[in-house]
Order: sequence, then C-alpha cells, then structure tokens
Amino acid sequence: MNMAKPSKKDIQKEINSKKVDGNIFNTPMDLRHWAVTLIGYLGDNKTNTLPNTMKVDELINKFVIDYNYNFTMLSETLPNKETEEEEE
Repeated sequence: MNMAKPSKKDIQKEINSKKVDGNIFNTPMDLRHWAVTLIGYLGDNKTNTLPNTMKVDELINKFVIDYNYNFTMLSETLPNKETEEEEE
C-alpha cells in the first residue's frame, strides 16, 4: 500500500499540535524539565527515598512516544532513496 507523502503544511500542523501536547523534544528546556522530573522520581539512597515506579514508567513512556513521533516526522521529511531510484 502506497500512502501519499504528507505535505510540509500537514507536517507543520502535526508538529504544532504536538507542541501543544508538550513533546519533550520541543526545546532543550522541555527535555531538561523531563529529565529533572525523572531524577526526582528515581529515589535517593542518601535520603532513603524509594523510587516511584509508576511515575518513572509514565515518564519513560512519554519519552518513547515523543521520540517515536519525532523520528516518524523526520523520516517523512527526508527523501527516501528507494523512491528516488524508482523515479529515475
């Protein structure tokens, strides 16, 4: 099945909607905030704090979803070598 390649305008709309949703890769500060939050939920030996595994799982899942979204958007915008060879 050959799907139509989305236009740059459609991709930008999708990226903008992801910005509203809070993709952790939007800005370096968003990624930093995610990382600091993760560190807080990992626990600490010095203070004898146990990790909050539910929150850690949520944050890791957010990372995976946002990373996969960015990877998909990037792969859709880069030229595909197989497609270019077929066109020639």
